Amino acid sequence: MIASTDTRARGAAATARRGGVQDFERRLTDAVARQGNGAGAALVHLEVDGAWDVRDAGGAQAAKALRDAVAATLAGHLDAPMMRVPHRTCGFCVLLEDTTLDDAVEQARVLKRDVDRLRFQWHGHPFRLAACAGVLELGEQPARAGYWLTAAREACDAARELGGRGVQEVALDEHAWPDIARRREWVQHLSEIIG
Repeated sequence: MIASTDTRARGAAATARRGGVQDFERRLTDAVARQGNGAGAALVHLEVDGAWDVRDAGGAQAAKALRDAVAATLAGHLDAPMMRVPHRTCGFCVLLEDTTLDDAVEQARVLKRDVDRLRFQWHGHPFRLAACAGVLELGEQPARAGYWLTAAREACDAARELGGRGVQEVALDEHAWPDIARRREWVQHLSEIIG
């Protein structure tokens, strides 16, 4: 897909923005409230590495075209609430309801793969894209949407740092975050040694 000329991408991006951040946060808060009833849900935070290169090369217009193209790609595989992440060059959150953590991780891998395969060009210049994603299992508490959005972003940051398949899952387990923190410290230590 050549994103700079794709009208479908612009339409999908408009759909992703419809309702905005407040609507997404309301839906996320509602999903958290339902977790006590045994309804599984997960939050996926996906970001595109290479988005800064696009912005540097083509400015705000190119960055917007990239966001539109990625939104179209994600929307093509989802029937779930999606929100563009404010203050990120190309980041999206997806709320997956009535799902297990394993199924949410598999869905995140599909979304990552599709973004990785996206052919984005700006004025004839191709850009290579790669996505990383954090997948966070939702729990009953805390009820604040901001907590879950921040934790999902941190899981995405861990996915970027830890490499591998580029998807970091975080289960509702008291040991999950300490394990991730230890692996991140180890990767940082190895990076410093290699140099």
